[in-house]
Amino acid sequence: MSYFSLLRHQWHAVGPGASPARTALQIGGAVFLLLLAAGAGVWAETWIRAFRPGVSPIRWVSSLGLPLGALYVIGRGYQAPLGLRPYLPLPVRSTRLVRFALTRALLHPINVVLLAFGAGFWGQTVVPAHAWGASLAYGGGVVLGLGSATHLARLFAQALARRPLRVALLVGGGGLVGWAGVLTGTVPVLACSEWLFVGGLALRPGPMALLAGTYAGALMLHRRHVRRRLYLDDTRGARDPGPDPAKEDAAPQPAPPEAGIVRRAVDRLLPLGRQRRVGGSLGEAYSTIWALVAVEWRLVSRNRQPRRLGILLVLPPFVALIGGLGAVTSGTVAYEGSTLFIWGVAVGGWVGDYGGRLFEWEGGRLQGLVARDVQGRELLGAKVAALVLGTLVLWVIPLPVFALLSRSALGVHAAFLAYVLGWGVPVTVATAPLARTSIPLNSRGVFSGTGLGKRYAGTTALLFLPAVGLFVWADSTFSFASGLAILGGVSALLTPLWMRVCRGAWRRYRHDMLAAFREPDG
Repeated sequence: MSYFSLLRHQWHAVGPGASPARTALQIGGAVFLLLLAAGAGVWAETWIRAFRPGVSPIRWVSSLGLPLGALYVIGRGYQAPLGLRPYLPLPVRSTRLVRFALTRALLHPINVVLLAFGAGFWGQTVVPAHAWGASLAYGGGVVLGLGSATHLARLFAQALARRPLRVALLVGGGGLVGWAGVLTGTVPVLACSEWLFVGGLALRPGPMALLAGTYAGALMLHRRHVRRRLYLDDTRGARDPGPDPAKEDAAPQPAPPEAGIVRRAVDRLLPLGRQRRVGGSLGEAYSTIWALVAVEWRLVSRNRQPRRLGILLVLPPFVALIGGLGAVTSGTVAYEGSTLFIWGVAVGGWVGDYGGRLFEWEGGRLQGLVARDVQGRELLGAKVAALVLGTLVLWVIPLPVFALLSRSALGVHAAFLAYVLGWGVPVTVATAPLARTSIPLNSRGVFSGTGLGKRYAGTTALLFLPAVGLFVWADSTFSFASGLAILGGVSALLTPLWMRVCRGAWRRYRHDMLAAFREPDG
């Protein structure tokens, strides 16, 4: 089997049964996106000189290489890797499968878009100002840096799969040290990044050798990881798939040992015993919702994939340290995109991550729940309650630090809560019935529920784009926080209308969702 055949299979696996018109639309959209990225690269020099006068665009972009590379590694490592199991029974050599996995990782759509932006910037800014040899060396160094980050992302994913909490703590601590070092100038991250990438323009052998050696080492380690996953993980999963939890006669799977403390805490806080019925049908509805919430949190505490979302608990202390440091140094919260972005993810991470896959977590088990005497409004009410409870847990953790050190930080913190509960929760629940892909709860892959298609991307965009628009529009922390609070409050006042939209989406799309979950590959 050739590489072209493997790529063709991947294309059909992503969009099976697509009509020619839809295929043409997807190809046209991809070409338009690439042209847009290349155009942004061509205009990047003009924008940089307008917003940062007196700064060399090449040096400024190069100084952001290492910080953006670290974010790229974390973001790409969060995505699920390419599954090689369907190709094992085929007459394909293992070396070809390994090379295909490595090549596909390098040709990821994110990389292609970044390369289009880099090509526009390189042709417009770098080539006219430098000789061809220096320009080619600079472009080659940037490409080697992107390739190294691509390979390191899979190694980061492997480490995260084995020790999620430990890796999350290391990443959070390293991010805090780097952020504080850049602000105070004690950690020259930007200077090191500029030296590394601008060294190609001066044809210095040190930076060029370091980039080439980093790529070679990352490629070798990624190749070893792919071979190990091909021979051990995938083969072991094919031999011993285990019982199907969607079947009623399947034997119950014991919870992993590391889940013991979390599982016992959830069992005590949310017992499954019958609740006392109060007030007839209204009391019965609340009793059912409470039982469904308890089941929801048991799904989180007893299964490997949703339990790994516990690394979100690392972000609130990180935000508390940022707010506390800002209060001690300047007495207020700096109006910076990176700080507010981390803050928003810390408060809304549960809604954006777990809520973005609200029904995918249950998969085929949702059929058995719907077959019981559970109404749609009760199921949706339980989903809303689970999202609200998880958000409140993340919001309360840094609250004492803000209350003691900074009232401005406390106001921003409250504005984020109003935005997430008022806008994020109803948007997430309304789009949840559009799900078509279930998640293997006990998969050993890193966050195997990532990359679940356009619905998840659209939900994430609806959740974050209003906040990004407010940040671009506002000119101070107070106006930004006021905009968040107003948007969340107005959306919360429209809760009856939101619930009608959620129930309508559930009635219209639930049958298609359940049918997709019953598919063998769903």
